[in-house]
Amino acid sequence: MRNNAGRPVGARIREVLEITEARGQANTTEIRLAMKGHVESANVGKYCSRAVGLGLLTADRTQHPIVYRAVEGWREAIDARPPSRRRPEPKPQPTPPRTWRMANSVFALGAA
Repeated sequence: MRNNAGRPVGARIREVLEITEARGQANTTEIRLAMKGHVESANVGKYCSRAVGLGLLTADRTQHPIVYRAVEGWREAIDARPPSRRRPEPKPQPTPPRTWRMANSVFALGAA
């Protein structure tokens, strides 16, 4: 899936969504402990924040720590997003013809 900025939803965000869906709700500590491999606490918060921004998670900020819940149909929402627009390839800049320049110092000899 791609978001509005054209970036695909990564495997870690999908993993966060699957964990919160399986548990019903979870905070970042619970999510981090359930994730595969070592993940920094700050990164789990970023994954959750990005998923909330994409509309795939909800965050209950009235509780501390924040409780996250996966929205119904998040998998379908990922698949239904429109593909991003491709950025046009930059046009190559024409190279100016090389002209001979007279060296005005010893240091200019190395630049020629």
